[in-house]
Amino acid sequence: MTDASEASRIELVEASGPVSPRHSYATTIVLSFAPTSEGGDAHIVRDHRDASGTHHHEGAVDRSTYEALLRELLASLPLGAPIDLVATKRDRKGISCNHVTVVVGEASTRLDYVLSDIDEDDGDPRARAVVSLLKGAAQAAFPAAAG
Repeated sequence: MTDASEASRIELVEASGPVSPRHSYATTIVLSFAPTSEGGDAHIVRDHRDASGTHHHEGAVDRSTYEALLRELLASLPLGAPIDLVATKRDRKGISCNHVTVVVGEASTRLDYVLSDIDEDDGDPRARAVVSLLKGAAQAAFPAAAG
């Protein structure tokens, strides 16, 4: 990982694609770290929209938890080495193009994926690891959150 005192931001944007309104969803999860004179503040925001409505949650994250998550994430998605699993699928109708973006200081990386890429049986293990890690962080931060 780069210097832990650098500002950083992790963002997941995922949507179901064109399905029946009662099955469609859109989720955004953002984790961020901002250095301060006392060390820094880590924060998480989760926005989720589905048939039940729009749900917004935000809260603080322990810095050591954030740093551990960032280290684990960068093990699967290294800075400067984007992974584009959507390249050959972008022109297809009926799929959603989703992404995870990581910015640490001046360095960044990105994972582009479709939902089948995170399938347990046939998906890409790197994509599954990254997406599971971020969804798990949101679930841990907001256990009562729907979706």
